[in-house]
Amino acid sequence: MSAANFAAIAGLRIAVVERSEHVGGTAAFTAGTTWVPGTHRAEEIGAVDTRAEALAFLDASIGSHSPTHPRACGRDSSTSAPKR
Repeated sequence: MSAANFAAIAGLRIAVVERSEHVGGTAAFTAGTTWVPGTHRAEEIGAVDTRAEALAFLDASIGSHSPTHPRACGRDSSTSAPKR
């Protein structure tokens, strides 16, 4: 959606096609939120995800639909997110 939005802002004609049977796809079920495990904010409310738990969840959710390397890299970068 972000890419379509920025393309439209740039003056391009776009078409968004929903693959899911629900308008909004999986975002409709998440209220637009993003899960980022292992952050200091999660720890503040007592939600502690280990690296192994996060990767196991992603592997089970995504399966063989994408390579595992980007998941591990993304997880590594979330642990160094700046505290505000």
